[in-house]
Amino acid sequence: VISGLPDSIVFLGNGTVVGIPTAMLVFAVVAIPMAIALGRTPFGAATYMIGSNEKATQFSGIDTKRVILRIYVISSLLAAVAGLVMMARFNSANASYAESYLLVTILAAVLGGVDPMGGFGKIAGVILSLVILQVISSAFNLLNFSQFLTLAIWGAILVGVTAVPNIRKRLGLID
Repeated sequence: VISGLPDSIVFLGNGTVVGIPTAMLVFAVVAIPMAIALGRTPFGAATYMIGSNEKATQFSGIDTKRVILRIYVISSLLAAVAGLVMMARFNSANASYAESYLLVTILAAVLGGVDPMGGFGKIAGVILSLVILQVISSAFNLLNFSQFLTLAIWGAILVGVTAVPNIRKRLGLID
């Protein structure tokens, strides 16, 4: 573990600007342009198309390798920003810090409407699901529930959210 980071870095994770946490500002600075890029640019349309069917996207004349490279570059930059905020939040760095966030990340994406098979999802849905998960976590914290119970309920929510479309399909409610 590396600890004892400079105050300028710690401010990124624990400071406030006009009463708003700096980490929230970083989130907004990242989320808003990404939402615009994915929803209103040719790059965003190509990204969704590749997620739906890469081969068909390639046949439609889009350079899929170039778009995928851009996706990987943007993903790595976003991961670096997230790592920096997490490092600043904990005032230390360790490679295993983010392991506990894997379930929450998948749950937030699926609950937010992101199709695990690709091709669909909106950042606004993911933000709304993050708010819901945070409210649940805070409520359980206030009720002194075990953190393990919170994780178990989040896992049950994930199973439920992924099972509902399959159940609806089997019952003939959707095509």
